[in-house]
Amino acid sequence: MAIRSAETAGHVQVNNDRNVVSLVIPKEGFTNVVRLVAAGFVSRLGFAFDAIDDLLLALELILRSVPFEGETASITLESNSNGLTLAVGRFDSSTLEREMHQVVRDGLEFARLLERLADDVELRNGSVVLHRGYEAAPI
Repeated sequence: MAIRSAETAGHVQVNNDRNVVSLVIPKEGFTNVVRLVAAGFVSRLGFAFDAIDDLLLALELILRSVPFEGETASITLESNSNGLTLAVGRFDSSTLEREMHQVVRDGLEFARLLERLADDVELRNGSVVLHRGYEAAPI
């Protein structure tokens, strides 16, 4: 699954197979704006409340815990038939690797915490990429 870079603030693209929202924000002070946009986007995808809450928590943890490279942060939310991909960046790769292995509580590393909140966590080109598949409907 390809992640498009966010080059314009507030860019929104919608089509039948895929929806993408990209934000570029100052690295300080806009976490609540990102949460609001992400909550609105994810809530339209049919995820359960707990899944939405987990994704928003993971997003907020990344935004508040990992130092960004440069003066802005980019956030891309993409949905398609497989689920949701959420990318947050741009981080210095060596700093990102180090932060992912920091113990946050009771021996739990930051990367493991994120893995509990998303189906898959990937470090790609200085970004943290979270994947969450659609949940099967109960029978």
